Amino acid sequence: MPKSYQQNFSREGKTIGCVLIKNGLLKVVEDAPIKSQAYGDYFYSKDISLEQEISKVEGEANIIIQKILSSEPLTLESGEIQQMKEYVLFQHIRTPHYANQHEKDMNRAYQQIGGSNDIQVIVPDKQLFILRTFLPHIEETAGHFNLLIVDNQTDIPFITSPEPSIYFNPYQMQRGNDTFGILTFGGMLFMPLSSKKALLMYDPMAYEPQNEQIVSSSLSSVSNLNARVLEYLDHTNAGCFYYDNRISDFWSVMEIMLQHITEDLNLDFIQERDGIGDDEANYPFSKSALFPPFNSK
Repeated sequence: MPKSYQQNFSREGKTIGCVLIKNGLLKVVEDAPIKSQAYGDYFYSKDISLEQEISKVEGEANIIIQKILSSEPLTLESGEIQQMKEYVLFQHIRTPHYANQHEKDMNRAYQQIGGSNDIQVIVPDKQLFILRTFLPHIEETAGHFNLLIVDNQTDIPFITSPEPSIYFNPYQMQRGNDTFGILTFGGMLFMPLSSKKALLMYDPMAYEPQNEQIVSSSLSSVSNLNARVLEYLDHTNAGCFYYDNRISDFWSVMEIMLQHITEDLNLDFIQERDGIGDDEANYPFSKSALFPPFNSK
Protein backbone atom coordinates (compact mmCIF):
# COMPACT_ATOMS: atom_id res chain seq x y z
CA MET A 1 0.00 0.00 0.00
CA PRO A 2 1.60 3.31 -1.05
CA LYS A 3 2.98 5.47 1.77
CA SER A 4 1.53 8.57 0.11
CA TYR A 5 -1.90 6.95 0.35
CA GLN A 6 -1.52 6.12 4.04
CA GLN A 7 -0.45 9.68 4.79
CA ASN A 8 -3.97 10.83 3.93
CA PHE A 9 -5.05 9.04 7.13
CA SER A 10 -2.26 10.50 9.28
CA ARG A 11 -2.03 13.42 11.69
CA GLU A 12 1.62 14.16 10.94
CA GLY A 13 2.45 12.03 7.89
CA LYS A 14 4.49 9.39 9.77
CA THR A 15 1.94 7.32 11.68
CA ILE A 16 -1.53 5.91 11.05
CA GLY A 17 -4.26 4.54 13.30
CA CYS A 18 -4.27 0.74 13.13
CA VAL A 19 -6.76 -1.77 14.54
CA LEU A 20 -5.20 -5.22 14.91
CA ILE A 21 -7.49 -8.24 14.72
CA LYS A 22 -6.40 -11.50 16.35
CA ASN A 23 -8.57 -14.38 17.54
CA GLY A 24 -11.64 -12.19 17.28
CA LEU A 25 -10.16 -9.49 19.52
CA LEU A 26 -9.42 -5.91 18.48
CA LYS A 27 -6.47 -3.83 19.61
CA VAL A 28 -6.09 -0.17 18.69
CA VAL A 29 -2.62 1.18 17.91
CA GLU A 30 -3.01 4.94 17.57
CA ASP A 31 0.46 5.63 16.14
CA ALA A 32 1.48 2.70 13.91
CA PRO A 33 4.53 3.66 11.78
CA ILE A 34 3.50 4.12 8.16
CA LYS A 35 6.87 2.86 6.90
CA SER A 36 6.15 -0.65 8.18
CA GLN A 37 2.47 -1.01 7.16
CA ALA A 38 1.50 -3.24 4.19
CA TYR A 39 4.96 -2.87 2.74
CA GLY A 40 7.71 -5.07 1.34
CA ASP A 41 10.94 -4.59 -0.57
CA TYR A 42 10.78 -5.77 -4.19
CA PHE A 43 7.04 -6.29 -3.80
CA TYR A 44 6.60 -7.66 -7.33
CA SER A 45 10.09 -8.57 -8.49
CA LYS A 46 13.70 -7.47 -8.26
CA ASP A 47 13.24 -5.62 -11.54
CA ILE A 48 14.03 -2.10 -10.37
CA SER A 49 12.61 -0.56 -13.55
CA LEU A 50 9.20 -2.13 -12.84
CA GLU A 51 9.16 -0.81 -9.28
CA GLN A 52 10.16 2.63 -10.57
CA GLU A 53 7.39 2.61 -13.18
CA ILE A 54 4.83 1.67 -10.53
CA SER A 55 6.11 4.48 -8.29
CA LYS A 56 5.72 6.91 -11.19
CA VAL A 57 2.11 5.84 -11.78
CA GLU A 58 1.30 6.19 -8.09
CA GLY A 59 3.01 9.59 -7.91
CA GLU A 60 0.95 10.92 -10.83
CA ALA A 61 -2.26 9.55 -9.29
CA ASN A 62 -1.40 11.12 -5.95
CA ILE A 63 -1.39 14.59 -7.57
CA ILE A 64 -5.03 14.06 -8.58
CA ILE A 65 -5.90 12.56 -5.20
CA GLN A 66 -4.57 15.64 -3.42
CA LYS A 67 -6.72 17.74 -5.74
CA ILE A 68 -9.76 15.70 -4.72
CA LEU A 69 -8.92 16.06 -1.04
CA SER A 70 -8.20 19.78 -1.08
CA SER A 71 -10.18 21.52 -3.83
CA GLU A 72 -13.57 23.16 -3.32
CA PRO A 73 -15.47 23.18 -5.58
CA LEU A 74 -14.00 20.23 -7.45
CA THR A 75 -14.12 19.34 -11.13
CA LEU A 76 -12.03 16.54 -12.58
CA GLU A 77 -11.16 16.58 -16.27
CA SER A 78 -11.95 13.49 -18.35
CA GLY A 79 -8.29 12.45 -18.39
CA GLU A 80 -8.09 12.71 -14.60
CA ILE A 81 -11.24 10.63 -14.21
CA GLN A 82 -9.78 7.92 -16.44
CA GLN A 83 -6.51 7.98 -14.52
CA MET A 84 -8.32 7.59 -11.19
CA LYS A 85 -10.38 4.67 -12.50
CA GLU A 86 -7.23 2.91 -13.67
CA TYR A 87 -5.57 3.65 -10.32
CA VAL A 88 -8.46 2.13 -8.35
CA LEU A 89 -8.34 -0.98 -10.54
CA PHE A 90 -4.57 -1.21 -10.17
CA GLN A 91 -4.77 -0.98 -6.37
CA HIS A 92 -7.31 -3.80 -6.44
CA ILE A 93 -5.27 -6.26 -8.49
CA ARG A 94 -1.82 -5.51 -7.06
CA THR A 95 -2.33 -7.29 -3.71
CA PRO A 96 -1.20 -10.78 -2.61
CA HIS A 97 -4.81 -11.77 -1.95
CA TYR A 98 -5.84 -11.06 -5.53
CA ALA A 99 -2.88 -13.04 -6.87
CA ASN A 100 -3.67 -16.00 -4.62
CA GLN A 101 -7.33 -15.88 -5.62
CA HIS A 102 -6.32 -15.81 -9.28
CA GLU A 103 -4.23 -18.97 -8.84
CA LYS A 104 -7.10 -20.74 -7.04
CA ASP A 105 -9.53 -19.81 -9.80
CA MET A 106 -7.14 -21.03 -12.49
CA ASN A 107 -6.96 -24.38 -10.71
CA ARG A 108 -10.73 -24.57 -10.38
CA ALA A 109 -11.18 -23.80 -14.09
CA TYR A 110 -8.62 -26.38 -15.22
CA GLN A 111 -10.10 -28.99 -12.90
CA GLN A 112 -13.55 -28.39 -14.35
CA ILE A 113 -12.24 -28.60 -17.91
CA GLY A 114 -10.11 -31.66 -17.20
CA GLY A 115 -12.67 -33.38 -15.03
CA SER A 116 -10.12 -34.11 -12.33
CA ASN A 117 -9.32 -32.62 -8.95
CA ASP A 118 -5.74 -33.87 -9.32
CA ILE A 119 -4.81 -31.03 -11.68
CA GLN A 120 -2.64 -28.50 -9.86
CA VAL A 121 -1.50 -25.20 -11.38
CA ILE A 122 1.28 -23.33 -9.58
CA VAL A 123 1.95 -19.80 -10.84
CA PRO A 124 5.46 -18.54 -9.99
CA ASP A 125 5.71 -14.84 -9.15
CA LYS A 126 1.93 -14.59 -8.98
CA GLN A 127 1.73 -10.85 -8.42
CA LEU A 128 4.11 -10.14 -11.29
CA PHE A 129 2.07 -12.49 -13.50
CA ILE A 130 -1.13 -10.62 -12.57
CA LEU A 131 0.40 -7.27 -13.46
CA ARG A 132 1.66 -8.46 -16.84
CA THR A 133 -1.74 -10.05 -17.58
CA PHE A 134 -3.92 -7.20 -16.40
CA LEU A 135 -2.10 -3.97 -17.19
CA PRO A 136 -2.46 -4.21 -21.01
CA HIS A 137 -6.25 -4.28 -20.49
CA ILE A 138 -6.61 -1.81 -17.64
CA GLU A 139 -7.59 1.19 -19.79
CA GLU A 140 -10.30 -0.78 -21.57
CA THR A 141 -11.57 -2.28 -18.31
CA ALA A 142 -11.76 1.13 -16.62
CA GLY A 143 -13.87 2.38 -19.50
CA HIS A 144 -16.72 0.08 -18.49
CA PHE A 145 -17.18 1.94 -15.19
CA ASN A 146 -18.29 5.41 -14.16
CA LEU A 147 -16.67 7.21 -11.24
CA LEU A 148 -18.18 8.94 -8.23
CA ILE A 149 -16.44 11.02 -5.59
CA VAL A 150 -18.11 10.26 -2.28
CA ASP A 151 -18.08 13.23 0.09
CA ASN A 152 -18.40 12.08 3.70
CA GLN A 153 -20.08 14.86 5.67
CA THR A 154 -20.77 12.70 8.74
CA ASP A 155 -18.91 12.20 12.00
CA ILE A 156 -18.07 8.61 10.99
CA PRO A 157 -14.74 8.44 9.13
CA PHE A 158 -14.00 6.17 6.21
CA ILE A 159 -11.64 3.36 7.19
CA THR A 160 -9.24 1.49 4.93
CA SER A 161 -7.14 -1.68 4.91
CA PRO A 162 -4.03 -3.26 3.34
CA GLU A 163 -6.38 -3.96 0.41
CA PRO A 164 -7.51 -0.36 -0.17
CA SER A 165 -9.60 -0.97 -3.30
CA ILE A 166 -12.50 -3.35 -2.75
CA TYR A 167 -14.65 -5.01 -5.39
CA PHE A 168 -18.25 -6.00 -4.65
CA ASN A 169 -21.42 -6.57 -6.62
CA PRO A 170 -24.70 -5.63 -4.89
CA TYR A 171 -26.75 -6.51 -7.96
CA GLN A 172 -25.54 -10.12 -8.12
CA MET A 173 -25.43 -10.60 -4.35
CA GLN A 174 -29.08 -9.55 -3.99
CA ARG A 175 -29.95 -12.25 -6.52
CA GLY A 176 -28.09 -14.99 -4.67
CA ASN A 177 -24.99 -15.10 -6.89
CA ASP A 178 -21.78 -15.15 -4.88
CA THR A 179 -18.97 -15.50 -7.44
CA PHE A 180 -18.33 -12.93 -10.13
CA GLY A 181 -15.51 -11.30 -12.09
CA ILE A 182 -14.71 -7.61 -12.27
CA LEU A 183 -16.67 -7.11 -15.50
CA THR A 184 -19.78 -8.97 -14.40
CA PHE A 185 -22.98 -6.94 -14.67
CA GLY A 186 -23.47 -4.79 -11.54
CA GLY A 187 -19.89 -4.55 -10.30
CA MET A 188 -18.55 -1.79 -8.04
CA LEU A 189 -15.13 -0.85 -6.68
CA PHE A 190 -14.76 1.25 -3.54
CA MET A 191 -11.56 2.99 -2.44
CA PRO A 192 -11.36 5.42 0.50
CA LEU A 193 -8.93 8.28 -0.13
CA SER A 194 -9.13 9.79 3.36
CA SER A 195 -11.51 9.80 6.30
CA LYS A 196 -13.72 12.24 4.37
CA LYS A 197 -13.39 11.36 0.66
CA ALA A 198 -13.65 8.14 -1.30
CA LEU A 199 -13.96 6.90 -4.88
CA LEU A 200 -16.73 4.58 -6.03
CA MET A 201 -16.64 3.01 -9.49
CA TYR A 202 -19.92 1.53 -10.70
CA ASP A 203 -21.41 -0.22 -13.70
CA PRO A 204 -23.54 2.49 -15.38
CA MET A 205 -25.70 -0.15 -17.06
CA ALA A 206 -26.86 -1.37 -13.65
CA TYR A 207 -26.91 1.75 -11.44
CA GLU A 208 -27.52 5.46 -11.58
CA PRO A 209 -26.39 8.03 -8.97
CA GLN A 210 -28.10 11.19 -7.81
CA ASN A 211 -25.64 13.29 -9.81
CA GLU A 212 -22.72 12.74 -12.13
CA GLN A 213 -19.50 13.24 -10.18
CA ILE A 214 -19.82 14.12 -6.48
CA VAL A 215 -22.31 12.61 -4.01
CA SER A 216 -22.83 13.32 -0.32
CA SER A 217 -22.96 10.27 1.91
CA SER A 218 -25.24 9.71 4.90
CA LEU A 219 -24.38 7.94 8.17
CA SER A 220 -25.93 4.78 6.82
CA SER A 221 -23.99 4.85 3.53
CA VAL A 222 -20.65 5.62 5.21
CA SER A 223 -21.25 2.82 7.70
CA ASN A 224 -22.26 0.39 4.95
CA LEU A 225 -19.16 1.20 2.90
CA ASN A 226 -17.00 0.69 5.99
CA ALA A 227 -18.79 -2.60 6.50
CA ARG A 228 -17.52 -3.65 3.06
CA VAL A 229 -13.97 -3.01 4.27
CA LEU A 230 -14.54 -5.09 7.41
CA GLU A 231 -16.26 -7.82 5.38
CA TYR A 232 -13.32 -7.96 3.00
CA LEU A 233 -10.93 -8.58 5.90
CA ASP A 234 -12.59 -11.97 6.39
CA HIS A 235 -11.62 -12.97 2.86
CA THR A 236 -8.06 -11.66 2.90
CA ASN A 237 -6.94 -12.51 6.44
CA ALA A 238 -5.30 -9.08 6.49
CA GLY A 239 -5.33 -8.99 10.28
CA CYS A 240 -5.84 -5.23 10.56
CA PHE A 241 -7.54 -2.14 9.23
CA TYR A 242 -6.59 1.54 9.37
CA TYR A 243 -8.17 4.83 10.40
CA ASP A 244 -7.21 8.48 10.55
CA ASN A 245 -5.33 8.93 13.83
CA ARG A 246 -6.52 12.51 14.14
CA ILE A 247 -9.60 10.83 15.64
CA SER A 248 -9.12 10.78 19.41
CA ASP A 249 -11.80 8.26 20.50
CA PHE A 250 -12.05 5.68 17.76
CA TRP A 251 -14.00 3.15 19.86
CA SER A 252 -16.88 5.60 20.31
CA VAL A 253 -16.91 6.26 16.58
CA MET A 254 -17.01 2.51 15.85
CA GLU A 255 -19.99 2.04 18.17
CA ILE A 256 -21.95 4.71 16.30
CA MET A 257 -20.96 3.21 12.96
CA LEU A 258 -22.16 -0.27 13.93
CA GLN A 259 -25.57 1.15 14.84
CA HIS A 260 -26.01 2.52 11.30
CA ILE A 261 -25.03 -0.53 9.25
CA THR A 262 -28.14 -1.84 7.51
CA GLU A 263 -28.82 -5.48 6.74
CA ASP A 264 -29.00 -4.91 2.98
CA LEU A 265 -25.84 -2.70 2.94
CA ASN A 266 -27.56 -0.34 0.49
CA LEU A 267 -26.20 3.10 -0.42
CA ASP A 268 -28.59 6.02 -0.43
CA PHE A 269 -26.88 7.97 -3.24
CA ILE A 270 -27.02 5.28 -5.93
CA GLN A 271 -29.74 2.85 -7.00
CA GLU A 272 -30.45 0.16 -9.54
CA ARG A 273 -31.68 1.45 -12.86
CA ASP A 274 -35.26 0.68 -13.78
CA GLY A 275 -35.94 -2.03 -16.35
CA ILE A 276 -32.43 -3.45 -16.60
CA GLY A 277 -33.30 -7.09 -17.29
CA ASP A 278 -32.60 -6.78 -21.02
CA ASP A 279 -29.36 -4.88 -20.34
CA GLU A 280 -28.06 -7.76 -18.24
CA ALA A 281 -29.14 -10.33 -20.82
CA ASN A 282 -27.23 -8.47 -23.53
CA TYR A 283 -24.19 -7.72 -21.38
CA PRO A 284 -21.01 -8.61 -23.32
CA PHE A 285 -19.31 -10.29 -20.34
CA SER A 286 -19.93 -13.39 -18.30
CA LYS A 287 -19.14 -14.35 -14.73
CA SER A 288 -15.75 -15.63 -15.87
CA ALA A 289 -15.02 -12.63 -18.03
CA LEU A 290 -11.44 -11.51 -18.58
CA PHE A 291 -10.24 -11.38 -14.99
CA PRO A 292 -10.42 -13.84 -12.10
CA PRO A 293 -13.55 -13.70 -9.96
CA PHE A 294 -13.79 -12.81 -6.32
CA ASN A 295 -15.82 -15.20 -4.22
CA SER A 296 -17.90 -13.24 -1.72
CA LYS A 297 -18.02 -16.26 0.57
